[in-house]
Amino acid sequence: MKKITTIFLSLAALVTTGINAQVNFSTSTGTYTSLTGGTQLMKDSVWSDFLYDDLLDDMVIPLGFKIKYNSTEHDTLYLYDCNILGNDNELVFGMGLDMTDRGYGTSQSKSPIYIKREGSTPNRIVKIEFRNVGFYDELNDNSTLNDSITVQYWFYENGNKFEFRAGPSNIGGTYPTYLNFFTVGILGKGNMP
Repeated sequence: MKKITTIFLSLAALVTTGINAQVNFSTSTGTYTSLTGGTQLMKDSVWSDFLYDDLLDDMVIPLGFKIKYNSTEHDTLYLYDCNILGNDNELVFGMGLDMTDRGYGTSQSKSPIYIKREGSTPNRIVKIEFRNVGFYDELNDNSTLNDSITVQYWFYENGNKFEFRAGPSNIGGTYPTYLNFFTVGILGKGNMP
């Protein structure tokens, strides 16, 4: 049985001018479930996050509802470098890794990206899954793409809540140094890496 750690980031906007959103952080463990019935983005296209003119850059994802983060309402998200951006290139959710399709260097994608919308107003959820994703630094350091992770980002209409879900991973051999920089989090405007 696959286990995951879910990180809940509940953002409650404060009314006072000049104060950023309050962040409530919690974790839990449960069974990871891959998205089914979703739409594959960039179907059959090999992608990489380290090329700034590739297919992943500026991919637009309309939410169908608004979330509020850092005093800004977002109704559209953008995939950029395997991060989730909101309005004005504000990082809403991201991972501190250079991720790439494990099919990089071939014509066949091995790391699909899925999106799924569930629920009805006011309880809709947008789910984005990066499945079987490789690490560019492994390719750069070792000329291989053997290691992989699967992650999901969930955005809730009700409660202004974001979730990061870590799924199956395959990290072989000794601990790779590129994972020293693995971080998951949210940043405010002006804090783009």
